[in-house]
Amino acid sequence: MLAGLIFVYAASSVFALERFGSPFYFLKKQLFGLGIGIIGIIAVQALSLPLLKKLSPLFFLVSLLATALTLLSSFGQRIHGSSRWISLAGFSAQPSELLKISFIIYFAYVLSKKRYKYSFLSGYLPVILIVLIPGLILLRQPDFGLSVTLCVTAIVMMSFAQFQNSAYHANHCIAYSRRCNFNMAQALSPAASHDFYGPLAGS
Repeated sequence: MLAGLIFVYAASSVFALERFGSPFYFLKKQLFGLGIGIIGIIAVQALSLPLLKKLSPLFFLVSLLATALTLLSSFGQRIHGSSRWISLAGFSAQPSELLKISFIIYFAYVLSKKRYKYSFLSGYLPVILIVLIPGLILLRQPDFGLSVTLCVTAIVMMSFAQFQNSAYHANHCIAYSRRCNFNMAQALSPAASHDFYGPLAGS
């Protein structure tokens, strides 16, 4: 962090002095952002996992609405043809940065709830909407890179969730088959242990 502050001051002091009358203008803004970040880290670490799960929908909704506000001319700032920044009370922020974090937390929470549901309305449709709505808002800014990043992140998280789901069902099949047929349990053991090559001969 100290090195980053030094680099910010070295790169911006002359321009800040000419434009704003103080060589520390951008350094002060960086320190302010750093302070907010440290407070955020401390606040998140103080949250318990059950409380974080309960707050994840609200966190996602707030960051999503803030990102959508960038599309309104009264709130959004268009820079280099893109409306990614929001200006309120003299402060500027990029809400899509918060959307990255809230999306991962909320999407993980949703996948944990939908883990064993395979119907389209209660299982797949909510997951699709959680990815589709932020993606459309980001494309309107436009921010194609972040929209693709969220989609890829969702695919990877869904893949891991499905993999764990398969292992869960395999373990339950093993528990049942051991009561009925020992050979069936031996055949399913590699799937439950994620070892798809099976036991070695003679083991």
